[in-house]
Amino acid sequence: MDAVKYQLVTQNSDLDRVVQQMQNASLIAFDTEFVSEDCYQPELCLIQVWIDGQIFLLDPLMLGDTTAFWRQLADGSHTTLAHAAREEFRFCQRYTGRGPANLVDTQVAAALVALEYPAAYSTLVSRFAGRTISKGETRTNWRKRPLADSQLEYAASDVYYLPRIFTAIQNQLEKRKRQHWLDEEMQAVSGRYQDAVDEERWRRVSGISSLQPRELAIIRNLYQWRQETAQTRNHPLRRVLRDDLMIEIARLKSDQALKVRSIRGMNFSRHSNDLNEIAHQVGQALQLTDEQLPRKVRSEANYSKLSQVIQFSQTALGIVCRREQVAPALVGTTQDLRELIAWSMGEFSGDQPPLLDRGWRKEVVGEVITDLLAGKVAIKITNPKAEFPLEFDHR
Repeated sequence: MDAVKYQLVTQNSDLDRVVQQMQNASLIAFDTEFVSEDCYQPELCLIQVWIDGQIFLLDPLMLGDTTAFWRQLADGSHTTLAHAAREEFRFCQRYTGRGPANLVDTQVAAALVALEYPAAYSTLVSRFAGRTISKGETRTNWRKRPLADSQLEYAASDVYYLPRIFTAIQNQLEKRKRQHWLDEEMQAVSGRYQDAVDEERWRRVSGISSLQPRELAIIRNLYQWRQETAQTRNHPLRRVLRDDLMIEIARLKSDQALKVRSIRGMNFSRHSNDLNEIAHQVGQALQLTDEQLPRKVRSEANYSKLSQVIQFSQTALGIVCRREQVAPALVGTTQDLRELIAWSMGEFSGDQPPLLDRGWRKEVVGEVITDLLAGKVAIKITNPKAEFPLEFDHR
């Protein structure tokens, strides 16, 4: 690991100088250290910034207000680098209402030229910078002050290699004529990172696929109540009410607090003060008319009778990704592949599936799979001992 130099910023006058330096930068790399285990929103504890070869460690617990940094990060024409940048995006949005300017997530960018996704930062440092970094502070207490030298050095290393990694990835993207892939992907990723209020977010609760409309209405009410309660108390969502308990409450369909308490897991003391309110939320859902209930989302496709074709197509997807050196996990999920097959075989009457409607994905994967299903392409074994023994045979 290279020796990493940094400047710790704890005074507002020094923060002002960092912000001024950001104004003229064409490339800014940054990372954050935060604590999220016991609070509703992650608590920002450290900001690491790379500007023109210099690394600054901004201490929000000492500075108090870092809004000026986030505003400058969101403005301007510079490229912003970060790795696995979802939380970094959300911090910027929390302070400014928008994400970092021209964001490039190196985890996503690397997946366009390599097979791993999501790859750890240490993996990219090894692959693209030829270095090994320490993992000794991965479980450190970032709230504690003062921070030890080892903690600060570890934090600084998280941005030190980002520009080098980006340069190596960019060279490969240009060589393979894939720069537009990255542009497309980061536009989509930034959209997914948006933390805007989504009235349908309750549908992400784990285990709701088997619930009926009345039970879904209960989940919708409980989800909104849980969000508001967690924010008020500054508690993690799971501490207020776990997903699995919400599912059981919905299935019970009772607005009686004692019956809710009888569910295994609801008799813990931390739930005792909430039982009446939870029962009230259930009652509100039970009073809705049928027309007011959320619709149960049903799949139009019968995937069971396509299981062999899906399994075979997964092999084809692997061949494509190895040939193109792009991470399969970034290309699409198993569900994406299922929808493509069902749609191509007339088993799905909805809009075009994602693998045929996502720019570079259609070009690289979608058309190959549809040709395979149409019998225009076959899979053959060329050399069983080769690194890539399977190839496509175009007929």
